[in-house]
Amino acid sequence: MTVLEPVTAAVLGIGLLHERLQVSGSGLTVLIVATLVMAVSTVALAREEAHLQEEL
Repeated sequence: MTVLEPVTAAVLGIGLLHERLQVSGSGLTVLIVATLVMAVSTVALAREEAHLQEEL
């Protein structure tokens, strides 16, 4: 599994399958926070993987 799998899945779902979420109020806040956490986690995992590759 690569660190970009979640991002790729989201892009394919939105771009190719035209998936949409209908949220409002607190649901929108949760969605925004979850998206930010996913983005930060993806960057952190990518950096860690790059660091491990350098050690080899």
